[in-house]
Amino acid sequence: MLPTHVSWENWTEMFLDASIWEPPVREVLSELGFSVRSIEAGFPGTSAVFKVRCGAEPPDGTTLIVKFYPPMARRDFTAEECVYRALSPESPLPIPKLVSAGILRDAIDWPYLVLEESPGTAVRELRDNLTPQDLCDIGEEVGTYLRALHRTERTLVPALNRSVDRWKAWALSRLDQAPQELARVSEPGGVPYLGASVLEELRAFLRETGPRVIASMAESDLALIHGDVTEDHVLLTPARPGEARRFRVATIFDFGDAEVAPLYYEWIPVWFSLLRQDRKAFAALLRGYAGDTQGHDGPHGDTGGIADIDDTGAVGETARVGGIAGRSRSTVLVFTFIHRFSAAIIREKLSRENMSPGWIGSFSDLADILWPL
Repeated sequence: MLPTHVSWENWTEMFLDASIWEPPVREVLSELGFSVRSIEAGFPGTSAVFKVRCGAEPPDGTTLIVKFYPPMARRDFTAEECVYRALSPESPLPIPKLVSAGILRDAIDWPYLVLEESPGTAVRELRDNLTPQDLCDIGEEVGTYLRALHRTERTLVPALNRSVDRWKAWALSRLDQAPQELARVSEPGGVPYLGASVLEELRAFLRETGPRVIASMAESDLALIHGDVTEDHVLLTPARPGEARRFRVATIFDFGDAEVAPLYYEWIPVWFSLLRQDRKAFAALLRGYAGDTQGHDGPHGDTGGIADIDDTGAVGETARVGGIAGRSRSTVLVFTFIHRFSAAIIREKLSRENMSPGWIGSFSDLADILWPL
């Protein structure tokens, strides 16, 4: 039914082709008792995602999301299934409802999820219409939801749970990998953004600062995190009549990168993608996370973020990140570089700013672009 061999090279040629996936989609949904009316390819990503209209014509019909994972992304399936089962249906988080999860047995095994369609439009699609206040409102609401996620008992996600020592071993391995990945970050013409001297300064920074930051993490710093809260994974709907805002956060989805890690790790895609480094919106997110929307300490006294970022400005050198006082700006820089998506995050940032190769003359320049003082 499906190809017998899959690699990242041929996966990009097939994962959005509805004609290839129609037979397995129909088979999976038939076993669940759904009749398929139409199949539409979803947003490009790691997995093969399809919007499937079932049964009667709208508004009486059902729309489902069917997501097949390639063999190379089995871990993504494990993470998503684990999180959806742990959080559904009592969770206060606005997440898709899990209908089914399983393995389609073919020449090779194909893990899949079936989810109810979630309401809303991605932040990316609405970006040009969002005002600064809209972004603050979105940030504040996302902060409240992430607080709920981070309070999830780690024992509910056994497939993801790990000790701080296991996390540290992974993080230490990233100190060598990150500069190699960033050396390949280039503009469309293929010229690297970061010169040899900047990369050497980056290596020196990670050699000196990285082990200290990683060693400082304690077991209590770890929580279940989403890991990829980007402008593509937050869906908005219009606010209800009478609300003092224009949009509401309707859905947070795609838990394929969920893991148990320090909270610092969560803020990297939030800062760079969802909020596009908007300081006021990030401050609003931290207030929402703390359970406080008036700019005062919340009932739990822990923002899980940077407490001294203010409405005008910046990450201070004595910033309080991840809920732990006394940490410096260096901490968020280390977490930015060790993030598994650091190369993609930094490439998108530099491209969006139309920066030319050679403009970044030092590591200090790069740090100021990523986390301004």
